[in-house]
Amino acid sequence: MKRVLLIGSTEFQGGIESFIKRLVTQLHESYSFSILQFRDAQIVDFSYFTETLNVPVYKVLIPGGALGILQRERIANRFFENHKFDIVHINTNSPSSYFWAKAALKSGIKVIYQSHNGSAETFAGKNVPKSILNLIRNYQRKKLLSLNTTNIQVSDVAGEWMFGPDYDVKNTYVNGIQLDGFEFSFEKREELRKRYNISNNARVVLMASRIVEQKNVFRSLRISETGVD
Repeated sequence: MKRVLLIGSTEFQGGIESFIKRLVTQLHESYSFSILQFRDAQIVDFSYFTETLNVPVYKVLIPGGALGILQRERIANRFFENHKFDIVHINTNSPSSYFWAKAALKSGIKVIYQSHNGSAETFAGKNVPKSILNLIRNYQRKKLLSLNTTNIQVSDVAGEWMFGPDYDVKNTYVNGIQLDGFEFSFEKREELRKRYNISNNARVVLMASRIVEQKNVFRSLRISETGVD
């Protein structure tokens, strides 16, 4: 059974956390999964992973700020020197996580680098001038693309953001969603409308996302209102 380390889960519930939970739930009998926690706060679904599925969670803290930038490669190298895996699957919104890939490859581990977003909203330097931020991101992309990683993404926008507009992202979309679970059910429709006292004639729009620009909330509302984009 192949040993797979998943990197990306945080203490906040989001798309990466949901993806990792689905992946482990569906495939834990075929792969020996482990999860890496790189912040002090406990990751989402910690008890589910460790107690229900018996999936180990390794806590490897990366300091914040300049200290973290200086120490993170050394910390990652030491971790992979002491823990052996067949595959490291990095799930991230930013090319800045390339140091995990670099350290894993150095230890002879195959690396999958998956882009989950079209921007990096959590970048620590939110007040950094855009011109400097672009230079930082381009440097990180160059470092990432110099590595022998298998690159995948959840959309073409996410691929272009992470790997650059000239990178070939064709046929590498991975979301881990089982579409059968989203088939229309008249019974469930009636059940939910009764539960929330919604009449059968009322139009309901549901948005399962953060209220931010990239989630296209207002675009979705406009389409639901007019029927056109």
